[in-house]
Order: sequence, then C-alpha cells, then structure tokens
Amino acid sequence: MEGLQYLVSDWTFGDWLLLVLWLCVFWGVVRFFLRPRFPMTFTTRARWICDGDTFWVKHWFYKRFKVRLLGMDAPESEQRWGKESQRYLQKLIGGRTVTIHAVTRDMYGRWVARVEVGGKDVSLAMIEAGMAWPYYQYFRNLDARDREVYAAAGREAQRQRKGLWRDKQPKAPWTWREEHRTWWSRFCYWLRKVWRGLFG
Repeated sequence: MEGLQYLVSDWTFGDWLLLVLWLCVFWGVVRFFLRPRFPMTFTTRARWICDGDTFWVKHWFYKRFKVRLLGMDAPESEQRWGKESQRYLQKLIGGRTVTIHAVTRDMYGRWVARVEVGGKDVSLAMIEAGMAWPYYQYFRNLDARDREVYAAAGREAQRQRKGLWRDKQPKAPWTWREEHRTWWSRFCYWLRKVWRGLFG
C-alpha cells in the first residue's frame, strides 16, 4: 500500500487525466465485446409494467432489463390516458410468458422489441385498442408490411374513437414530452445519445 502511495504521490493533473481517459477507453472496449447481439429472439415472463409501452423482463445472462415496445408510443404516465394505457398493457402481458424479438437498444438502454403473447403482436393490440399511437418517427425498425398494418390500425382506432381517440384533440406523447422537457432533461437526453453513440 505504501508503495502505491509513493508511486502516485508525484502524479500531475495530466497523469490523472490520462489514467481516467484510459479507463474510459478500457470500459468502452469491454462494453463493446459484452454488448448483446441483435436481432435476437427469446421467451421470458413480463415481470413489471412501467407504463403503456415499457416493461421489465428477466433473461438468464442479462438479468433484469427493460423492453420498449416497437412501432408504437403510449401516453406518458403523467399524461391523460397514461394510466389507462399502463393498465391495458398489464392486462395483456402482466405476469405472462412473452416472446421477445429484440431488434436494437435505445439511448436509455432499453431493448426495443416486437413482443408477442399467445401469438398476438402486443404493439398492434395496443394501437388497435386506442391505447397507443403508431410511432411513425421510428417506423424504420419495422418491415413494410408492419408499417402499413400499424398505420391502418391507428386510423381505424381513430375512426371508431377508441381509447384516447375519444378526446377531441388527443396529444401525441412525443409532443407532450417536448413541451414538458426541462433544460436539464434535454441536456441528459443528448448526453445519453452521445454516450450510446460512442459506447453502444
């Protein structure tokens, strides 16, 4: 221990900065080689429903992690219809065995996935019930057929005034988030985006 103290006692600020940089590079390399390989498919149980488009699962190697439903966007928990959307997803998958078709991981570390329960597409079921919007901004992760099906389901739910479409002018979640995001949350948002781009 005394030898270590003697070794670092003459270190300058530049030496410490270089050490931190090397540790960051090392951690980035480790994360790169240990990152999950997408796409991947597995079956597990939906443990806990966070909101209308996100839930926790447990996988043998990755322990607990969050799954974000692909191709749809549900109202935020604080938003009108947020609680109803969460309860509807709970009824669909809560505690049940689901099949996860993970395609990528988003900037928040969530696994973005097409999820099936009993052979039924959960994202599509949420859109059809008027409990979520088709997430047009991220349709690039869907194939052409699913884009068409999701968009058509959204239009039909709106025509039949199901769920959130009972309101005269329901606010899309991405609009609500933009209006309620503070300067700090915006900073963290971009920081996460840069971090995900650098280290995966």
